[in-house]
Amino acid sequence: ANIKRGFGSEGASTITQQVVENSFITTGKKTLKSKVQEQWLALKLERELSKEEILEIYLNKIFYGAGAYGVAKAAETFFGKTNLHDLTLVEAAILAGLPQRRPSAYNPYENPELTKGRLDTVLKLMVRHGKITEEEAEEARQVDITSLLSGRKQTTTRYDAFIQQVKQEIS
Repeated sequence: ANIKRGFGSEGASTITQQVVENSFITTGKKTLKSKVQEQWLALKLERELSKEEILEIYLNKIFYGAGAYGVAKAAETFFGKTNLHDLTLVEAAILAGLPQRRPSAYNPYENPELTKGRLDTVLKLMVRHGKITEEEAEEARQVDITSLLSGRKQTTTRYDAFIQQVKQEIS
């Protein structure tokens, strides 16, 4: 992609670099100069904040699909929950899997079967890394995803994502 569409058209950014790009870089164009600036600012940010704090910023900025930017908005949009501590294992695993590549493709309202496949991947990783047991994962796999949804499918208008991003940046 970088050869076909030019430098910086895809990939090679760490989470910290993505936080910097989404928060501080305003050029909109990926040039060698902007990429070096992004890397420098990422190094400075990593000196000031812990990895957990950087991840928290990242999770509160990224797109989760259905017009939701940030994990809290995604929890509300999909599950009707305003407190992240109220999320079940299945709900948290679904949210963890949404940002990967194409969040709209894994939208549980639109593609519950794709969401279920992505959920299985997340659960396998959680077991592998000792976050949950295989029994917990198997129990989570049995949950009907559509039964978790808030029933308040986000209706979008032409500029919803833009308006939501502006509101987030202002706050």
